[in-house]
Amino acid sequence: MVLPDNSLISDPRICPDNRGAGERWNVAGSCIECYCDHGGYGCESCQDLTPIPGCYPVVDTTLVYPECCPRLVCPAINTQL
Repeated sequence: MVLPDNSLISDPRICPDNRGAGERWNVAGSCIECYCDHGGYGCESCQDLTPIPGCYPVVDTTLVYPECCPRLVCPAINTQL
C-alpha cells in the first residue's frame, strides 16, 4: 500500500529479517529506504517530480535513498542585457 507521502507499508505488524525498532535499510536494486519502529515497518520512496519547462530529470542509480531520487536540472538563466 502506498500512502500519500509516498511511504509504502508492507506489513505493519512485523519487521523483516529480525530487524529491531530504529533500524533503517535500503532495498537492493531500488531507490527505497525501509524503517522499523515499535509499530512494525514501512518504506519510503521518491516523490514525483513536477515538470518545469526547459528542465530535465537526472537520476544517479549508484546512490542510495534519498540521493538516488530523480531531481530536476535547469539551465542557467542569462541575466545580462
